[in-house]
Amino acid sequence: APWSALTAVVGVALGVASVVAVHLISTQVERSLEDATPPHLAGLTHLLQRPELSAGHYFDLRDAWRAETATPLSALVPLVEGHVLLNGRRVQVVGADWLALPGGSDPAALQVPTDVLLGRALLADAALGLGEDDTVTIAGTRYRIAGVLETGLGAALVADVAAAHAL
Repeated sequence: APWSALTAVVGVALGVASVVAVHLISTQVERSLEDATPPHLAGLTHLLQRPELSAGHYFDLRDAWRAETATPLSALVPLVEGHVLLNGRRVQVVGADWLALPGGSDPAALQVPTDVLLGRALLADAALGLGEDDTVTIAGTRYRIAGVLETGLGAALVADVAAAHAL
């Protein structure tokens, strides 16, 4: 019967269309999740977030990780995030322990200025409109801008973990 053949063709077409639609939707969801990941966390596979933990807790965790011989982890990188007021503008501060990154034992390989590694300087997002070698005063402490980069975070400062913690 002609109707049964037509029904079969329509059924197959609807099945293919639904599979394609689900694939396109999942691709779009994956892309939006990737876009929502802050750039400074893009290379990390897992994020442990516990605001009540102290530096002592981190070092205990790091010591346990180093003592474990069969761990698949390549690095533990403590991050500090927060906000400060800079000239009346709310600015995000992100701090990382650069030396904890893979290759961190060689500061030249990190391509991070030494002043930033030592906590005496900051990196600024281009959105702040600051230039290299500009200075900013935050909470009474003066910092030099050692470099300008595109973080994708908007108004943001990137620092060593100790400087970010102090800020």
